[in-house]
Order: sequence, then C-alpha cells, then structure tokens
Amino acid sequence: MQVTAAKKEKAATKVESIFPLQKAGVDNFNLVGIMGDETRRVAVVEDAAKKFYPLVVGTRMGLHNGKVTNILADRIIVDELDGKKTKRIILKLRNN
Repeated sequence: MQVTAAKKEKAATKVESIFPLQKAGVDNFNLVGIMGDETRRVAVVEDAAKKFYPLVVGTRMGLHNGKVTNILADRIIVDELDGKKTKRIILKLRNN
C-alpha cells in the first residue's frame, strides 16, 4: 500500500476551523457574563473583535479543541488536550 504525496501533504496541513470560537486561543476571550442557576447556566464571552458568543457546558472553543466542562457563578472551566495530558484553563468574571 503506497501513500501518495498529496495525501501526505493533506495530513500534514492542519485544517482551520470555521467556528469563530475555535479560531483563537481560550485566553484571548474575555468572560463578560454568566446567567442562570446551578442546574443550567449560560456564559457569554467576548473576542478581540468585540463580538459576543454564548457558551454552555460542552461547547468547543480554543485552538486545541478545548471543551467547556463547567460554568460556575464567577468563572468557566475549559479543558484542552495537551498531548496525553489535560490542560485546565479558567476564565474568571471581572467586576467592572
């Protein structure tokens, strides 16, 4: 079985996501609001272009296929796979 050069090149190039939440790193988003109660919360983040996006648990975001795993009253937790380890990123709500 022989692999062609075109297939190797296609596998080597990373496919860019079409989703705006996956076009920037998690740290590039600002957490601007959280609403709801313990059973169902929705968070809102803002990107560098001043666009707002709603987040629920399970939403994918960031360059490394991060996943929102928890939304608390004052922060959200995003887990990204970093090789075989899981990297936890916390975005805190600012009081301003």
